[in-house]
Amino acid sequence: MALAQRGAAFGSSVASDLPLPLGRGGGKSLCEPLWVRRGRADRLLSGDRRLRRLGGPSGVVGMVSPRRRTVWIERAGPHPGAMWGAVMGISLPHLLSAAGSMVLRASCASKDDRAVAFLGPRRAGKSSITAALLTEGWRVMADDALLVRASGGSIHAQPSFPAMRLWAPLAVSLASTLGLERAPIHPAADKEWVFLNEQQWSDRAEVQLACLCVLDDGRLAQLRGTDPMRAILAATYDPEPRSPERRRRWFQSASQLASSLPVLRMSVPADYRPDFRFGGGITRQLQAAKVL
Repeated sequence: MALAQRGAAFGSSVASDLPLPLGRGGGKSLCEPLWVRRGRADRLLSGDRRLRRLGGPSGVVGMVSPRRRTVWIERAGPHPGAMWGAVMGISLPHLLSAAGSMVLRASCASKDDRAVAFLGPRRAGKSSITAALLTEGWRVMADDALLVRASGGSIHAQPSFPAMRLWAPLAVSLASTLGLERAPIHPAADKEWVFLNEQQWSDRAEVQLACLCVLDDGRLAQLRGTDPMRAILAATYDPEPRSPERRRRWFQSASQLASSLPVLRMSVPADYRPDFRFGGGITRQLQAAKVL
């Protein structure tokens, strides 16, 4: 995997002082690129947030500035994998969400011009399911943060960046099966980075979403009533939860998703391993639900 200082992430072009796992080309969701700068901001603006407050790792020190569309990295720390996670997994989704985009805590895979997103809390299996679908010819669009956009009555997903964070045994298995490169996140972390190539990564500008799948321990079923809204709200990045205007826009976006897409409940086995059988089972469940 060749790290880059210019490329694309979350449907936007990104220019960085630090090498990052960026996609090729540039996005169109913002009129200006997102910036990742080494150093300290010259002054604070309203809405600026310390990276640590957003859940960044202790060894990475920085500031996220939505009004400047900039992430400032004052100290990258000794472990590049932790810095990549702080920028790609936390800071850039925060910038886009604060700018008004809808970002879901979701993984996403696409096949035949249709995409499926998987929602759920930490350790629910979002990345595991997406990894399994790779063995069935799907392509990854997002690992843990997904930018979605409404257009012409449809909901479209935009690709995040060509890498995944997987539990170490899963990372080893997937990389071995598909011939992919791995990198550590942190010596104390039980996850590893897996870098995706052109066969596993969707670099299209956007793909139409077919459905949302909420991962839990229940049987496959379509959610009804207020459950789809609740699931979407729980999975939405919200940088300013106390802002009445932000909450209104947040609710409207979730309502649009819930009314435009089927929202399914799907379970993932606790003993999951990425293999052809499991990926095929997920595909068959989606076909049975008539969303593909």
